[in-house]
Amino acid sequence: MPAKPPKKQKLAKTAEEEGVTVLKIISFNCKNAKSNIYALHDLMENNDILLLQEHWLFHAQLHYLQEIGKCTNYAAKGSDEYDPIQPTFLPRGHGGVAVIWKNEIDSQVRPLDDGKERIQCVEISGKDQKLLVVSVYLPSTGGRNSTDEFLDTIDQLNEIITKYQGTHEIIIGGDLNEDLGNDERQNKRKKYLQQLIEDYRLGYENTGKTFIKTNGQECSELDYFLYKSRHMEMAKKEVLKDVISNHSDHYPIKCEVKIGIPKRGTNQNSKLQQLQPTIKWDKVDQDLYLAIINKQVDTMAESPAETADDAELLISKMHQMLTNAANESSSNKSKYKAKPKLKVWTPIIKSSLKEMRKCYDIWSRNGKPTNPDDKSYQDRVNSRKEFKKQVKVEQARERDREKQEILEARTRDKAIIRDRIQPRVLKDQNPTQRGFTAKSSPLNAGLVVEEVYRESVDSNQEFELVLLDAKSAFDVVVHSHLMRRLFHCGYRRHSLEDHTEYALAIN
Repeated sequence: MPAKPPKKQKLAKTAEEEGVTVLKIISFNCKNAKSNIYALHDLMENNDILLLQEHWLFHAQLHYLQEIGKCTNYAAKGSDEYDPIQPTFLPRGHGGVAVIWKNEIDSQVRPLDDGKERIQCVEISGKDQKLLVVSVYLPSTGGRNSTDEFLDTIDQLNEIITKYQGTHEIIIGGDLNEDLGNDERQNKRKKYLQQLIEDYRLGYENTGKTFIKTNGQECSELDYFLYKSRHMEMAKKEVLKDVISNHSDHYPIKCEVKIGIPKRGTNQNSKLQQLQPTIKWDKVDQDLYLAIINKQVDTMAESPAETADDAELLISKMHQMLTNAANESSSNKSKYKAKPKLKVWTPIIKSSLKEMRKCYDIWSRNGKPTNPDDKSYQDRVNSRKEFKKQVKVEQARERDREKQEILEARTRDKAIIRDRIQPRVLKDQNPTQRGFTAKSSPLNAGLVVEEVYRESVDSNQEFELVLLDAKSAFDVVVHSHLMRRLFHCGYRRHSLEDHTEYALAIN
């Protein structure tokens, strides 16, 4: 096993000095990417690459991975990668691997086709080196052919390492489903995996348990980073136990790698600084432009180009001369920065604004005097005060109108109060709520219920489901139908037209 990787602080410091970046890589067995979407968002926010296992998406559903972060790209495989299932006959999801990365490094990332449905590889190109990143999900124990599948997946990793070890730095992250730190438990699967590690001298760390039982007890370390390094610097593996939104029975793990990718944002910022504003040729002072060029052309004519290098230098100087002449002779007027618009606008405000601008123009033509006794100065100040006064008056009237609408909303329009409180409700309500939520369907909540139910059955735990008003809400039911149903049920003490009495009787 190679020497221990350097500490995180030292790795970041040396990367800063060398002008390269530190890639932050996460490996996570998410146990359903849909139901664990909030944890994936949190992990991608402060990291660069996310290695996913068990996303439970079939080939026709892989596009859901685009919802993880606003600026990300991905390469993924479903469990049906080589025998796709029709979208209309999809069973419960299982398996699947993926590699997700931020768009900031998208130009350096290239997906690879190596490996089957349990392995996803991508290549990251740096300055002087290439990095192979592999997301792998090894079969768990208990299946009918789990041992054979496990050995076959190890053989695939063997082929991949053999193919790339001479030209690439290699990082393999994922759920290995074997505890390499537990020497007491030995089996054929674990020995085969250890033989792969010994043959290629792969490094790894045991830093803490990553798998949690259904009773909440941490029991084993199944998630690892295996790496084969020639010149790569890598920080020690870190187990992330503080991801509050994590619903999986695995903890995410993290490592940092220093690779020769130029610092993100450095090149983009320098290019933006070099960009020149567009020249408006219809507003260029042509006489000044011609004078600047004639003056500098005479200087350039004194140094003729005798070689190819001299000609290239001369062309560069000429290009710079034309650019400087255009900038100096064009208008350098700064762009107008518009102020925030008024929330209210009436003919009275419009008239006050027009008068204020008129007084300002007169004051400017008079030389912008500051003497309080000057009439143009007084008119400017008074017109400005009048404009502000009218704006405040109209804003107060608008507030009074809204208050009056709220007071009358009980009998006239219930939507007014709803529209005012709805933004606050959407902000504070539970993110898993689907009923009475715009652009969302209650059917989405069925997926969460189904997953909880299946997990309880798999773990042989008691499952109790309480549904509150799940079928229909009173305010969306046709009341005439409801009253007719109540009448047939025997509620005849009150008139059918008196809905209020019936509501009281029911409650």
